[in-house]
Amino acid sequence: MARRFGFLIGAVILLQNYLNQVSGIPTPASTTTNNVSSSTSGYLKFNIDPDIINPDCTASYAVNVNIKAAASPNHETSLACDSIRAYLAQQRGRVDVDLMITCPGVPIEDHGDRGTKFILSYASDGGSAALKREVVEQKQEQGQKAADADAEAQLQADDERQIDARLTIRDDSPDGFNIAGVPVVLGVRVDSSKAQAVYQFIYCP
Repeated sequence: MARRFGFLIGAVILLQNYLNQVSGIPTPASTTTNNVSSSTSGYLKFNIDPDIINPDCTASYAVNVNIKAAASPNHETSLACDSIRAYLAQQRGRVDVDLMITCPGVPIEDHGDRGTKFILSYASDGGSAALKREVVEQKQEQGQKAADADAEAQLQADDERQIDARLTIRDDSPDGFNIAGVPVVLGVRVDSSKAQAVYQFIYCP
């Protein structure tokens, strides 16, 4: 039951923006529909490999986190982001981790068995009972298809959402790197026609 609840919250958060535009529900400040490349231009960019599709808030995922792109010369990254980049650089630019994406009030059941943990916490749960009903009703109405031409355009492969989050890193090795609560932005590709939210990138300002 907890895993189903965790998955539902995760799905609601990622599909929220799409439903907002269809149903008129206000968009919370922690989630925007702008193209990620415009609002995070110049940020340090980390890649999640493989992508995580429809993450469960109660689970962990064995992935590799690597440096996708350095910050642009005209963007001064935070000391926290610089330290994360330096940590990854010491690991040849990539590190195998257990990645967890937590939801408020939902405990993690599976912490994985790798020595390094990347824990991402949503800045806001963005969910409610009414919104959950909207998800179900909208999917039934759409029949897995876009409602109109504008919605169809939003479902292209390059359509991304950005979600404010905080990153905590825990390394269990004797001289391990540990840092908590670093503000980041998650780059997530949303394909509502397949009911998929694909977590791909972590942008660090």
